[in-house]
Amino acid sequence: MSIKFSRIYIELVGISLLILGHVGTALATNATTVQVQNPYSFVIPGQPNAAAFMQLHNPSSQPATLVAASSPAVKAVELHTHTMQNGMMRMRRVAEIVIPAGKTVTLKPGGLHIMLIGVDPTQVMPGKSITITLNYKDKTQQIIQLQVHNRVNQHKMPHTHKHHHH
Repeated sequence: MSIKFSRIYIELVGISLLILGHVGTALATNATTVQVQNPYSFVIPGQPNAAAFMQLHNPSSQPATLVAASSPAVKAVELHTHTMQNGMMRMRRVAEIVIPAGKTVTLKPGGLHIMLIGVDPTQVMPGKSITITLNYKDKTQQIIQLQVHNRVNQHKMPHTHKHHHH
């Protein structure tokens, strides 16, 4: 009896490990499908909020959807965009950012971005980097580091040469 029990137990453990191994591989593969390029943020001294920018490249054959983000360096993180309303540039929250298959979506000033609300000034300061976790619709997460710059020195930041004035 104990020999049969041990064999069944070993088989169950083996099957469980196989299943977990495949789930772990699937999660790792999906989480790293989106490639994050040139992540950065800038702060305006004395302001409670900041923004994060980057390129999100999706080399896979399926769209990826960013649905949320978080960071221990801030109170809240929201996905935002800018829209023109009555001749005024307005910022508004969006529920998700879709990265189409084989495409790159650029989060940039004046467009889609990640809003960092209630920054901890001891962590979010020029010259430091902060950790942000990106959460995707398929339940995967991606942890990234982004460099914080001073808003005054924006012309030195690694972004496109298009300047948006507000």
